[in-house]
Amino acid sequence: MEILHLYYTPYIILPLLSTVVNSGLAAYAWRRRRLPVAWWFFWMALGFAGWSCSYALNTASTELWWKNLFFKFGGSFAMLSLIAVAQMVHFFIRERGLPRRLLAVLAGVPLLSLVILWTNDLHGLMRYDMHLVRRGSALLFGYRDGPYYKFHILYIYLVTGSIVLLCLKEICRKVQPRRASLLLIITAIAVPMLTDMLDISAVPEMRMATSAFFISGLCYWLAIFSNQMLHLVPIAKSALIERIKEPVLIVGAQGLLAECNKAAHVELRIPSDVAGMPFESLFHSDNPLHGLITVEDGDTVYDGRSRWWHISRTVISHHSMAIGSLFVLRDISELRRAQIELAQSLEREKIARAEQDRFLDMISHEYRTPLAIIQANIDLMESMYEQSGTDSAYGSLGKMRRSVKRLVDIFESVRRRKRSEHDVVAGEEVYFCSCIAELLAVARDFWGDRFICINDPPECAALPTDSNNMLRTVVLNLLDNAIKYSPPESPVYLEFDHSNEGVHVLVNNRSALPLHDETVPLFDKYRRGKNSSGTAGTGIGLFLAREMIEQLGGSLDLTVDGGYDVRMMMILPLTGSRGVGNDCG
Repeated sequence: MEILHLYYTPYIILPLLSTVVNSGLAAYAWRRRRLPVAWWFFWMALGFAGWSCSYALNTASTELWWKNLFFKFGGSFAMLSLIAVAQMVHFFIRERGLPRRLLAVLAGVPLLSLVILWTNDLHGLMRYDMHLVRRGSALLFGYRDGPYYKFHILYIYLVTGSIVLLCLKEICRKVQPRRASLLLIITAIAVPMLTDMLDISAVPEMRMATSAFFISGLCYWLAIFSNQMLHLVPIAKSALIERIKEPVLIVGAQGLLAECNKAAHVELRIPSDVAGMPFESLFHSDNPLHGLITVEDGDTVYDGRSRWWHISRTVISHHSMAIGSLFVLRDISELRRAQIELAQSLEREKIARAEQDRFLDMISHEYRTPLAIIQANIDLMESMYEQSGTDSAYGSLGKMRRSVKRLVDIFESVRRRKRSEHDVVAGEEVYFCSCIAELLAVARDFWGDRFICINDPPECAALPTDSNNMLRTVVLNLLDNAIKYSPPESPVYLEFDHSNEGVHVLVNNRSALPLHDETVPLFDKYRRGKNSSGTAGTGIGLFLAREMIEQLGGSLDLTVDGGYDVRMMMILPLTGSRGVGNDCG
């Protein structure tokens, strides 16, 4: 029965089944065409569908020129499916397409075959002596193979055979979670290829390869679908690993390298195409990375080239069975060098502090003897004057005694500060007024009329214990600075106040030279103001004074009004208070 030059024959059932199956797979892949493997799966399924449909129409045609036309269409779809299969399988195994140069070489013969196929009527290189042959009720396409056809079919066998060998190589790897999928791919390739090679056919003019494409399409779909290659997650994971800037290594349970990203190739100098190699062979035995698979998560490894790597290790499990490990190496060389430099700096500082402590101990020890001699002679002189009944020198001897005591207090304060540098000063309470009483007498002895106390300190303001010597040392140091850097005969004022914050001690003087924008740096060690030219000093007094006050829990600040009016404000916190004195002594 002929309808529009076509007739029915049972030989078209299997090719049409292949057409339907692969058309459905192509439509399924088209919806996910943004994924690389889905894109090539679409072209492969489309090639199988077009090839099968063309062969079915070729078989059902009743005229020679229609059969010849459908033969050309079928050959074109065959070339498309060949390239698509190679790309898709490479994506499945390597998760990336073929290199461009290899793809160009691979497509060279199919392009040449297309040109020869569509110009075959002129030269007959593909097929010649084409005619109609009747086999029972079937009207088939008779022909003879041309000289180019043998080369063409050999090329197809070589490409498909290479794909099968690549899959077999992957199957032989000890750690290969996709082994079942690779067997499906081999089945998909082998069934139509063996059918054609063995010339399995009911009649000589029939080629049954397209009749097996429905099996191939289903096998490819099961292999891709079982690994979710047509879904976004696996592609996203692969893209994420490539985008990670740190080297990423995936090692199987048997110690074979499964995958690594571009950063690993660049940073660790790992050659390309090393998947499946023993991990130890990637690095020299002297390289600490040689034994990376034994490193625990969170360890640090030095690679011998001035680089430190922090290792993050994650065990990869499949069905509750460990099948490998994922290593992420983060370069912490800068941090490591900074830690080493910090440790060396702390060690040097520790040594320097030890030397300072030894120096202070030595100075204190060496000063103690002459000061004791001076103190003994002062006592002797006082005894002599007392026996002679002369008291005119008592005032001078008192100044000498207080000066000696100040030297002793200074050394004791420095030593105490070094010993309790990191401790909080605490203990029994002492009263502010008793701490300041002797200080005022010393100040009047030293500077006479240049020193003016505006008011008395709060009588019963309580301070932490051990603050007596520190407080006296700090205030005398501030007064000494104010006297040195003031014009001759210019007075220095000491004023006390009391608030909820604590006791306020204000030292006020007028500078001989202007001070601008240098109040804060003056508290730095060895920093001296611009007005210090020609005046003896080391630039350490204010630094030590602030450290002592801060150790007592207080604060020390410097302000300058108009460049000349210098105000040094010290605030000391109190542990309690019962009153404020109002009269000057």
